[in-house]
Amino acid sequence: LTEAINGFLEDVKVPCSYLALLGLASILALAELVPYELTWLCVLWLPDALRRFSKCNTEAVALVLLELDFWMPFSTMCLGCFFASASFNHEMAFATFSALFVISTTVNILLADADLEVRKINSSSTESGVLKYVSILLGTIAVTALITFGLFPRCQTQVYSVHFLYNKGMVETVSMCTRLMSTPLLFMCKFIVKS
Repeated sequence: LTEAINGFLEDVKVPCSYLALLGLASILALAELVPYELTWLCVLWLPDALRRFSKCNTEAVALVLLELDFWMPFSTMCLGCFFASASFNHEMAFATFSALFVISTTVNILLADADLEVRKINSSSTESGVLKYVSILLGTIAVTALITFGLFPRCQTQVYSVHFLYNKGMVETVSMCTRLMSTPLLFMCKFIVKS
């Protein structure tokens, strides 16, 4: 049964990759270069992420989850996406975009070491997934830069005041998004160099 499931997952690998590429149109929709409703195309990232996650070895995932190299970029990426979503007033399409970005990046980048596929272990070629990783990195850089420089029409910086004991502070959502997304970007660069 396991071999049949793995065979099926291998058969749908190419269609899932093409669907993920179609999901990149959602970035153009956020910039309103195409109709904003196409932001929902980011849902097409989900089949590939689920396919990859189902191929991960559970013992290897457990070991990866014990590493600080997983939790630092994951937690900062989640917080960065929260602040990015707050910049869009938690509008449903961008909130979905953020959540699916976190899922896709977590499975494709942070849990990639848990994929114990025989071909990947025996393979000495490093180009198997590097193109995918570089495209995820460039897409993340592009979205972060577009949010930072205010090039998404619906993105507005929100200012929240924080009162803690006798201290008062202000937090801007775009600034926090940029600062927090720098950590996952550095870890992605490290992962690409490592592969």
